[in-house]
Amino acid sequence: MSSIVEQIKQFNCEQIHLQLTQADCEQALPQSRNYSHDAAKNSAYLNRLCLKTLIPVIEEILQQKVEVLSENKLTLIWEYINGLPLTIGDLKLVVIPSENLDIDEFSIPAEWLEIPDFVADYYLAVQINIEEKWLRVWGITSYQNLQIEGEME
Repeated sequence: MSSIVEQIKQFNCEQIHLQLTQADCEQALPQSRNYSHDAAKNSAYLNRLCLKTLIPVIEEILQQKVEVLSENKLTLIWEYINGLPLTIGDLKLVVIPSENLDIDEFSIPAEWLEIPDFVADYYLAVQINIEEKWLRVWGITSYQNLQIEGEME
């Protein structure tokens, strides 16, 4: 597992900066009937973009299969929480997509840190620009680091 951890720590915007195609954007659109409000629908859209475009790249870089929850479980999570939980071997990783242009901070929904079954080993910040059709990884932190240096709001 330490090899995977070291590789994940090396993720950065130079290594993972992806163009989104129109097809990617259209295929990621969630079914409106699955979500009760616009914020959940938008969260699902951003997370689906990561699922469609980022996961294959992570698998290629790590040379390891990424496990993803079922569609039904993801839909339920995205109704309430932004984030894409992944499992890579024994490692738990949560991708946190955001359209925020300010990358000075990395905000993680509290549920990913406070609910024992949701806590991950690492959290990966992904910036998405829908208008210019790109996404990039811009930060990573560990749960352990958040316990020491994180700020609660």
